[in-house]
Amino acid sequence: MTASLAHHHALLTNLRVATAWRIVIFCIGAVWLWMVADTFGRPPRATAAMAVLAVLLAGTALSYLLTRRVAALAPLAAVVNLTVTISAAILLTGNGAFADLYAIPILIAGAFIQPWAGIGLALVIDSLLLVPWPLATTGATVGLFPADLLLITTLAAFIAWIFARDFYTVTAWMYESFLLAEERTAEARTHRARLADTLKNLDLAYDQLRRANEALQWARYQAEEARQAKARFVANVSHELRTPLNLIIGFSEVMILSPESYGGQQLPGAYRADINAIYNNARHLKALVDDVLDMGRIDAGKLAFTREPVEIQELLLEVDGIVGDYIAAKGLTYAREVEPGLPALTIDRVRVRQVLLNLLVNAVRFTESGSIRLEVARSDGTVRFAVFDSGRGIGAEELSHVFEPFHTSGGDGGARWFDGKGLGLPISKKYVEMHGGKIGAESVAGRGSTFWFTLPVAGNGAGQHTESRLVEELRSTPRPLLVAAVGDGAVMSRLQRSLDAYQIEHVADLRRAVAVADELEAVAIVTDENRLPAADVVGALPQPTVPVIACQALKSTREESLPDVDITLTEPVPASQLLAFFDGLPPEQIHTVLIADENPDTVRLLRRVLRARVAAGTLLEAYNGEEVLQRLRDERPSLALVDVALCDDGGVPVLTRIAGDATVRPRWLAALVPAPALLSQGREVTVTLPADLTLDRMSGLLRAICSVFVAQETDAATAIGPEPQAALPG
Repeated sequence: MTASLAHHHALLTNLRVATAWRIVIFCIGAVWLWMVADTFGRPPRATAAMAVLAVLLAGTALSYLLTRRVAALAPLAAVVNLTVTISAAILLTGNGAFADLYAIPILIAGAFIQPWAGIGLALVIDSLLLVPWPLATTGATVGLFPADLLLITTLAAFIAWIFARDFYTVTAWMYESFLLAEERTAEARTHRARLADTLKNLDLAYDQLRRANEALQWARYQAEEARQAKARFVANVSHELRTPLNLIIGFSEVMILSPESYGGQQLPGAYRADINAIYNNARHLKALVDDVLDMGRIDAGKLAFTREPVEIQELLLEVDGIVGDYIAAKGLTYAREVEPGLPALTIDRVRVRQVLLNLLVNAVRFTESGSIRLEVARSDGTVRFAVFDSGRGIGAEELSHVFEPFHTSGGDGGARWFDGKGLGLPISKKYVEMHGGKIGAESVAGRGSTFWFTLPVAGNGAGQHTESRLVEELRSTPRPLLVAAVGDGAVMSRLQRSLDAYQIEHVADLRRAVAVADELEAVAIVTDENRLPAADVVGALPQPTVPVIACQALKSTREESLPDVDITLTEPVPASQLLAFFDGLPPEQIHTVLIADENPDTVRLLRRVLRARVAAGTLLEAYNGEEVLQRLRDERPSLALVDVALCDDGGVPVLTRIAGDATVRPRWLAALVPAPALLSQGREVTVTLPADLTLDRMSGLLRAICSVFVAQETDAATAIGPEPQAALPG
């Protein structure tokens, strides 16, 4: 800091010296010109002028040499040189007018040396010129007037003092401003350089971001491809794995539970044990496949939910009936504590029941002795289900992973049907979260565990909508409105369960639906195309004001596909179910049974099951639609088991042909319905759009159409029904 100030002071001094030299040179030139003008045409004075010039040049040379050594003495040397020169001019020429030039050195002294230097020089000049000795030495008068001299020197000294004081201040300010500007300029250069570097870095970062975005887009594309591949895999596994597994389970079940199907031949004990192992492991593998498929459907958002009001006590009784024997077989104590007055929950009964079964079976698996307790109570606007056990507990490290897929713990070693697959708890977590609830676990190793989940308490289930509902009540609801022109009460109930995000107004006919939709500003009109064909819909609405959705999807799947059958058997058909149906028929009226399916292994399995009740010679087989019709005409069987997928040569379903032709219809007709067929049957949807359809109303239309398909999928899932046992956790 000190070095910087010294440097700045030296720069300021140099500036002052340079300025002083310029002024001195100018003044010397002015003095010389004045003297030349005064002596021009006067030879005696010309000689004196030459002498004065010699004095001036000599003084200038001395001042220059002195300044080379000490630059700061330049103003002082100039003042002395001018003062001596002016005094010499007065003395040599005897012209007192030169005394006026004393103002120049006085001004220079005050301006460039010190403000008080000018006053001091003025006093010195006055004292030297006003004493009588110059007159005595020359013997002549020089025409000096003391008053004039005093006035000139005094004014010059005062002006120099005033000028010097302000000049130094202004000069210091200007110099400081210059230094500040120079510093700011340097900072600006630095900042500009940094800004340039920053811009380069930004360009580099932008390029990297662009590349990252391209990589992200590619990754998203690959992820979407992987998701679609996963969906295709799930669809393929559903058929490629479940069908063989169903056959393995079916044959092994018949061999174990119905040996009479093999003509009463008893298998050796070792064979029975091996077949029993095949049966149990096949069921275990099938449950694993079902869980994997459920996880895939959940991740894809395609798992159908059927929400309906469910009484908690009824749900708990169902759970007790399924898991009670397993608890009793292990000798455990089971208690249930339910808070009285709990409201009904609007939930998917099958999914929530599966969650409870998963938690209870897990508790039984890991409890060797002691008790299991189920508590149900209100908790902050939810109903909390908690399963307590006195088992071995779970360590803190393992507890943090229990809801991860395929995480398993060793069970009790018994009942292979309940062995863990590591998917029960993750699926339960998904089910609970899809209901808007939470699930968790608490445990201490060696002291038991507590698994709990909560379900939100919703309002009462929607009642039956009728035309008598007040318009004001409908307008007050925040949910979008659909007007349903359907005549089937069952269809209306399915709509209400599936489309819980919509307010549904049920009307008797389409014309009434048009009027209500226009009055209440409905999102769309939904109608059943089977009851009201699309042509009638369009004809009734020459200029529709709301979208009209006419579709077959509202119709019950079994009502459409199976117009006239005695029973529907969902494949894989359990042997017990088939035999129970057969035992309910009059045996004296059963003389021939026809089994029709495109899969020979399925035909063989059903044939093997029925061998326990029917002689082999009375069991007929068919593998395509025309063969089925031919067998029915020629053999006239009493009972026909027909796959719904079989069609005749014209593509018409065989069941439709059989139901419409009394000459081929057997006395009893059973439909074999593969589970995937209920979800994959095509439906046509006719949408009639209004002329002034806006973007907002189009959005509502799309939501309505999607909701209708949700209803279709939900109905199909309900038709399939749950598996005979729950998918159990790991």
